[in-house]
Amino acid sequence: EMVFAWPGMGRLLLQAVGNRDFEVVQAVVFVTALLVTGANLVADVLCAVVDPRVRYE
Repeated sequence: EMVFAWPGMGRLLLQAVGNRDFEVVQAVVFVTALLVTGANLVADVLCAVVDPRVRYE
């Protein structure tokens, strides 16, 4: 994928797999996992802020 003519993470991952650059593959997977985990955390916190019925114990 390209946004504003900037190559993205998907392209980087495909090139790394093609070049057998396992360190880059591992880094892309790790960064993606961090982003997904962070997004889930933000969604959970916003859910608790928006809906007063939600309580985390």
